[in-house]
Amino acid sequence: MYCPVCLNDTLFMHTKGTIFIKINRQTMSTSHFLYNLSKEEEEDILEHLSIKLDEFLSWYSKFQNKEKISSVEIISANFACDKRCRLPSEARFSIIGSLVSKRTFVKLLLTLSKKHGLSVDVNSLDI
Repeated sequence: MYCPVCLNDTLFMHTKGTIFIKINRQTMSTSHFLYNLSKEEEEDILEHLSIKLDEFLSWYSKFQNKEKISSVEIISANFACDKRCRLPSEARFSIIGSLVSKRTFVKLLLTLSKKHGLSVDVNSLDI
């Protein structure tokens, strides 16, 4: 991934950290989970993501005026640059494409949203 400071392909994810979920600009107080890359495989992280996404969509499905899902952020602040650039404190980066493939995530999102009676605007989905 590219560092927003030096613009080199030197951004990497820390071994331990927190992943946050935000859908259609909505966040839930428990919509995050911890990861530890030294102890967990991609499948374990995908399982944690699946559980938290299921909880989130269950909560979101109870909204009275819910919109089609058009924006999804699966992000973490636990990134650093190989060149030791000082990243802004508000910097958050997507784990989709680096830790979990986009295809796998979209398939998971479609399955879980269908389970909760939610629709996803696949054509304009912003991940």
